[in-house]
Amino acid sequence: METTENNIPTTATPDTRSLILSAFMHHILETGTEPASVYKFAQSLGITESEFYTYFTSFQGVKGGIWEQVFDESLTIMHSQEVYHSYSAKEKFLSFYYIWIEVLKKNRSYLLALYDGQASLKKAMPPELRGFRDKFKAFAKGVLL
Repeated sequence: METTENNIPTTATPDTRSLILSAFMHHILETGTEPASVYKFAQSLGITESEFYTYFTSFQGVKGGIWEQVFDESLTIMHSQEVYHSYSAKEKFLSFYYIWIEVLKKNRSYLLALYDGQASLKKAMPPELRGFRDKFKAFAKGVLL
């Protein structure tokens, strides 16, 4: 299997969006900081800067994509359980919260590297959580209505 400069696996026809998300997480885990520039980051993945901008407008967008990925993974796991469809609204929310916490725990090192020590988190929701919030609101509306 082919790998990028940072030993991130690629394939002959990679899903570029997923590659960007996983490489960004890998970079945060390895260095504890965001990449220096989109250009350098894209170059390390073997893609052009314009390919990066096809999927994301900034690293803020990548972080938002990771939060949406966490939500989607939680929802997929939850819906894969046969018993889910027989749950009451309360049980559906509890199921989601439990699974969401498990997915967050799986990504704990990334989240700590990214957010540890940020006092601004106590005051306002980080902008990268907007997509997650919108998806959660849609989920909640679907459960309650």
